Amino acid sequence: MSIGVTSLPKALDFLKGTKQVTVADATTLKVVRTYTFDKGVRPAVVTPDGRTMYAQLSYLNGFIEYDLEAGRTVRTVEMPFSAAGAALKPDDYPQNSAHHGMAMNAARDKLCMAGTIDDYTAVVSRPGLTTDGFVHYPQGSLPYWTVTGPGGKHCWVTLSNRDEVSVVEYGTAKEVARVKVGDFPQRERAGRVAPEALSGLTPQG
Repeated sequence: MSIGVTSLPKALDFLKGTKQVTVADATTLKVVRTYTFDKGVRPAVVTPDGRTMYAQLSYLNGFIEYDLEAGRTVRTVEMPFSAAGAALKPDDYPQNSAHHGMAMNAARDKLCMAGTIDDYTAVVSRPGLTTDGFVHYPQGSLPYWTVTGPGGKHCWVTLSNRDEVSVVEYGTAKEVARVKVGDFPQRERAGRVAPEALSGLTPQG
């Protein structure tokens, strides 16, 4: 995904560079296809059959459903603004992103999205793209990334300005845990740690 030069204002969006999705062969690294967009492409998820992509775009307070076979946007879903989010100018969005963080559960029937300027996490059911619910955070929390945890039933959301990760259950669209993780968490990845390595880690106070 390419987002262009985010330091330029929205009025100069046409100068930010190429905004596209590049598909490469994982073995040869040869580019096999590109998809061009008029806005920067933020976090995205692709369905296992490779036919559909859900993506967040620069400045969009929501997401799109994109047909990868036809090469076109099928639906644009606008999510609700919070009062604080609505009061911002697009040039005040962090790195041009209104929403920044998208994940899909193991059953492939729900999406988890970080409402970065709106201070919430939204769980959306597919294919209808109806909102199941929201987890709201204190103003200025800056939800900035999401990832599906092991087991596929929970979404982990970084709250960058609170030094925390919010754990949201896909099935109920409710927060089930909040974890202190250290200074300004952004990107996350799920992984496994060998039990014998745990003793060498320093707990976050």
